[in-house]
Amino acid sequence: EDGRLDLPDDLLDDLDVVGAAIHSDFDQPSEAMTERILRAIANPRVDMLCHPTCRMPGKRPPIEFDFDAVARACVERGTILEIDARPSRLDLPDELIHRAIDAGARIAIDSDAHDTAELGYIEDYGIGLARRGWAGPDQVVNTLPVDELLETIGARRSGSRELQED
Repeated sequence: EDGRLDLPDDLLDDLDVVGAAIHSDFDQPSEAMTERILRAIANPRVDMLCHPTCRMPGKRPPIEFDFDAVARACVERGTILEIDARPSRLDLPDELIHRAIDAGARIAIDSDAHDTAELGYIEDYGIGLARRGWAGPDQVVNTLPVDELLETIGARRSGSRELQED
């Protein structure tokens, strides 16, 4: 509820990619939610902010937070913003993708697949959302070869840890 991660740092250190997401307490005031998200992405182990608005069209409205402040922090820290292409989420919406791209953020398109039949969500929904948000291949980290992606994340983590220790 306050932006601290649920898993210990030593476990997170063993993972190739760490995504942070809000899964409870969706009704916090905007200022508290913004601070919560900023605290989570300040953790040098967090590589990606997943389904940032927590919206579920037809079921749950987006959380209230200062998206532009979060996008700027993601750019500063090298944190990736996720487009969750699952049809029940479609989060980030295109207008926020556009604002993230304008801020200089990098995006990942994720299927949020719960079985192999859902892997196509990336192509069926995610790429379209990214295009409507004006994200091109240079902003979408999924376009990188896996070794380059992991190298990019590793370099970001090293730089983030140095920033945190200063």
